[in-house]
Amino acid sequence: MRTKILVLILAAAVVACSDPATSTSTTAPPDASGIRPADGVTPLPMGPGISVEEALADEVDDLVLVNGYLFVSQDGSALLASGLAESHPPMPAGATLPVVGLDLTEFDLVEAQGIRWTEEPVQILGLVEDGVLVHGDQASG
Repeated sequence: MRTKILVLILAAAVVACSDPATSTSTTAPPDASGIRPADGVTPLPMGPGISVEEALADEVDDLVLVNGYLFVSQDGSALLASGLAESHPPMPAGATLPVVGLDLTEFDLVEAQGIRWTEEPVQILGLVEDGVLVHGDQASG
């Protein structure tokens, strides 16, 4: 019985001594979904997004979240496509939107014959300027 009381007293002391206002934790606060990113990790955009076709037709001067398959050519230029053609390596299918300002290390890319692509759709946040999706700090918005 004495041990249980001692454990409860110690637990109460630990809780009482912790002050969230003076905490030195660098963990980011949770986002709107309640998800808390790990230290040093920038949360990725999440949401329904819009299609490549909608991004090309969009005349909004604001950030948009665009869904599609990312392709990177041998010269390093990137584009987002609404689909994958059934070839090897796959080629962009449907509407395409050039993308600038990406950190390609953030994507899980497959490579064959000098072409890199994502096997699953990705989301890229940026501004559409003159038919180009400008990601992140590159956007003049």
